[in-house]
Amino acid sequence: MITTFKSCSKVRILTGGHFLGRIGDFIFEDDSWEIRFYLIRKTGLFSSRFIIQPSTLGDLARGFSTGGLSVERKPLENAPSLETHRPLNAQFVPGESIYHWPNYPDAGGIWGVAPHLSGIFTNRESDRKNDLHLRTKRDLIGLEIHSRGIPIGRVSDCLIESENSMIRYLVIQDQKFHSGRYLLIAPDWIESLSYQDRHASVNIDLSLFETAPSYQPRLGIDRKTEEVIFAHFRRSPYWTEEKEAAA
Repeated sequence: MITTFKSCSKVRILTGGHFLGRIGDFIFEDDSWEIRFYLIRKTGLFSSRFIIQPSTLGDLARGFSTGGLSVERKPLENAPSLETHRPLNAQFVPGESIYHWPNYPDAGGIWGVAPHLSGIFTNRESDRKNDLHLRTKRDLIGLEIHSRGIPIGRVSDCLIESENSMIRYLVIQDQKFHSGRYLLIAPDWIESLSYQDRHASVNIDLSLFETAPSYQPRLGIDRKTEEVIFAHFRRSPYWTEEKEAAA
């Protein structure tokens, strides 16, 4: 099932039959567009935030039909809190510790760095030598999408495949051709991206954006709709490419 992150953030996370919190953000790799961690906002008398892997939650779509996702208590006990000071990559990323986290001991928040996750990544070349390209949802929202140098619109949300936590589409609010209209593009179509300048570029004819099918969030998206989108933009569907890669 493919759904918006806004919908995913409404799913109730339960443990032992008790309401724990909701998904507040995610951390993904911007070279594979795979979500590596979800940030859970814990509610209650002692509210807190912590990070868990998608495999702990399973298929997010189950939470839409059942009213919540039940999570075992043990994985939550081992999940890093945003108040701890142990590097995330040292706990969960396979292999050697290859991501360098900047340290701001007076800032508070996650591992002694700024509490806003979008501020925990360093742009220093020495620190990004073996970078996993980890980014958060906040890095995506508001990015201006350019097509052959012409701004088309800004990212307002993203569509996530609930079974495998892949970012399948970016929701673009059209600011060029039809004000207020929403479009979908696959993140793999992005050819260059600058978080510092807040824009990303695709090499797609402007006329295709002008005549692109509109995305209506309330109607959702199915495989037929996906086929129309990929055919319109003259791109190979990801499911075909993935099937060929697996063969």
